Amino acid sequence: MMLILVSCCSSNDLYFLESGRCISVIKKNDICYLVPYEYHEKEVPKLNYIKCSCHHSFTFYFDKSKENEVILRDEGSIYDKVPYEISTSNNQILKYDESIRNRIYPKKTVRFKDVNSNIEFISIDLHERYASSLYKNRIAPR
Repeated sequence: MMLILVSCCSSNDLYFLESGRCISVIKKNDICYLVPYEYHEKEVPKLNYIKCSCHHSFTFYFDKSKENEVILRDEGSIYDKVPYEISTSNNQILKYDESIRNRIYPKKTVRFKDVNSNIEFISIDLHERYASSLYKNRIAPR
């Protein structure tokens, strides 16, 4: 008789901005759950997360005057075309679009990093397992 043990691979990565804001990444097999605050549990929270493949890239924008809101910009994946899902309450996670762009960037902005002074951001590449922000080119997970 042969016994096969199957375990669910799970890990958490935390990416911190200079201000202390955090994106938590919970990896379970080939699925990632992104939580827009510091989260240490292995289980996925009930609300306010993004579910995606572990090959995706996103940019998260934070408006310093809106504590409970994050804007999500889908940067896509070169490895797969699996769509992502958002579970949120009270519009705490907003999708980036042209109407929101004006809140983030001044008119006629060309460079990605030229955000308004009240905005901070973090770009995360889940496949490469690194992030960058306005002030740091590389943020290692904790």
